[in-house]
Amino acid sequence: MRLVLFSFVFLCWTGAQIAAAQTAEETVAFIVGGLEDGRSYKVLNERFTIVQTPGKAEFRVMAGTPPRSEGLMLITAENECVYTLSNLEKQGPDGSFSVDFSQLIGVRSDGPEFIWLDFKGSCPVRAGSECSSSFLLPPGFEDDRGRLDAALTYFRGNFCRGSAF
Repeated sequence: MRLVLFSFVFLCWTGAQIAAAQTAEETVAFIVGGLEDGRSYKVLNERFTIVQTPGKAEFRVMAGTPPRSEGLMLITAENECVYTLSNLEKQGPDGSFSVDFSQLIGVRSDGPEFIWLDFKGSCPVRAGSECSSSFLLPPGFEDDRGRLDAALTYFRGNFCRGSAF
């Protein structure tokens, strides 16, 4: 009887832990875009709020009063380290970009408002035919730097180890 009770408690506990865990796509959404359901931040004099589509790695960015859509971002995995972020409301080369997290070196700050992801390699960040080895994060991370670092640690530990150096 104790074994059955222990098994039931263990299964309930691990099920709750798995349900609470973020997917790789959700983690990438936060790292690259600050996208997290319910997150709200202010840029200049405008408030932005993120709304996630339930059960999908799809995030709508709402701004202003009354709220208007500023974009619908979809995050898809090409493999365990390469992710594409697409703005479903914007067509053309500016509508999507991909990031290869296996090439990630780390995070760099140029003052409180400019936070960058730095990469190695020839083309770890690709938008159409353009390549870059760094990526400027959107506004709002200056107050969430600890969460950004934790998200990167979580992503590397659970989804894409990348290289040691």
